[in-house]
Amino acid sequence: MATVLDLKPNRDLLDPNFETYRLDTQSLDVVEGKLPARVSRRDLAPGKFGLCHVQLQLNHNALITDDFNLGVVFYFSEGETDLRDSEILNAAETNSSHGEPQIVLLICSVKDDENLRGRGPSCLDWLMLDAKSDKVKEKISLTVTWRHQILGKAVPRFTKFLSDGSQHATRVLICADCHYEALGDSDAEPASQDQAQENSDPALFSYIQDETEATVIFSLEAGVSKNDIKVIITSQKIQVIIKAKTVIDGTLHDSVDPGSSVWCIVDSKLEITLCKRIQGRWSRLFTNDLRGEEIFDPAYAASVHERLKHLTSSEQDTACGSSLTESDRGEICDEPPDEFHVEVFSGRGEGVKRVNFSDLTGREYIMQMHAMGGPLLVLRHDVDGFAWRFSIDKENSVEVEHVYVISAFGYVVASKRDRVLSASCLEAGHSALVDAKNNVFIYEHQTKESPKKKILREYVVPLRSGATHVIGGRMFEDSLVLLTAESLFMIALPTKVPATA
Repeated sequence: MATVLDLKPNRDLLDPNFETYRLDTQSLDVVEGKLPARVSRRDLAPGKFGLCHVQLQLNHNALITDDFNLGVVFYFSEGETDLRDSEILNAAETNSSHGEPQIVLLICSVKDDENLRGRGPSCLDWLMLDAKSDKVKEKISLTVTWRHQILGKAVPRFTKFLSDGSQHATRVLICADCHYEALGDSDAEPASQDQAQENSDPALFSYIQDETEATVIFSLEAGVSKNDIKVIITSQKIQVIIKAKTVIDGTLHDSVDPGSSVWCIVDSKLEITLCKRIQGRWSRLFTNDLRGEEIFDPAYAASVHERLKHLTSSEQDTACGSSLTESDRGEICDEPPDEFHVEVFSGRGEGVKRVNFSDLTGREYIMQMHAMGGPLLVLRHDVDGFAWRFSIDKENSVEVEHVYVISAFGYVVASKRDRVLSASCLEAGHSALVDAKNNVFIYEHQTKESPKKKILREYVVPLRSGATHVIGGRMFEDSLVLLTAESLFMIALPTKVPATA
């Protein structure tokens, strides 16, 4: 049975005093190098215009990192390969139990196959290859030792191999707008059917929240009175009993003050108002019950927009700088997907099982952040970008750690409606966005210095006029590397004390 992963924010990382990004007029060094051969085009194949085909196209980063040589990037030139229907998401080097070298690959492809039985068309091939060196012929031969398929209805936004203490990549993490299912997993079918049944039923309850309170709402059947209801509120749990039947027995996401929490009946609805002990928004109401639906408060959204609207204003403000974005951007932030999940699958030659999951519906994926020890998953939390690290601890369990906050970056990303690429590096202390006009926006991160800065710097670097559109990019500790069809650009990042996690 899969266990729930709890993505609990570290509120000590939050910066309530941050105000804005100020435009810095410093000119950053840009070096352009012409490519020896044009980058292979990534066009949709004729008749391949389904959702997953388009997602694979949009998610494609033509500048590929070499997972076996840090700091090395490469691309496929025209005529080398046809990449339209597949993508190598991850690669890792490991060793067999006998100490022989092996390579683990995760490849995403879009398949129109009736045998997928409606669980595709996004297919992840998890491959283990034995690598044997032939010193005479000076080549390495690869042999597939096992292959497993994991299926979903949307292309993943983020994937990562998780290695155990022996450095064996025995688990894979998948972040996507759907549930994934391992082909041949005996536990998958019942779970899938239960999920389908759960999704077909209306939500058991709804809830609305702000920074200080959460209100839970139950619809009551006709004839139910106050005498039929018993509500028990403790600091960590709620139990609701209606007509001697327990309808909810949930463990809260965070602690509340029972003495200040109340309940009442209004218009045939049971309303339970919980007073949060620690201010902040919760990713979900209960850690053990996902049958509820969050309703977002328009007044809260309006207050957030009012507080940060200067970040997307086109007017020059000499006091706090400007963000060089169009005035019509940021009026309405991107809507999160209807489904959003993080799942961890475990497997070797004997098969694949889902071992962990977390329902992140309501959250929004921002980007992948490069970091020592493996990439971080950056999600939007209110207006900020929260960076999460997934790893395997000493007890061989999956550990989730909130390691960094990019101030107001969720709001900045939502304001850049025409962005084509995002890149970030924890050790570099910067994140970057590139728009369709080849304008590069680079944003400074907070550092380990104390107190934290109220105003951080923003740099704008327009690429050479006439350059083709950016189709790939990666950020490293000292530079941002961008790829167009004909050129490779390297932008030197401002020097600073890097962030730590």
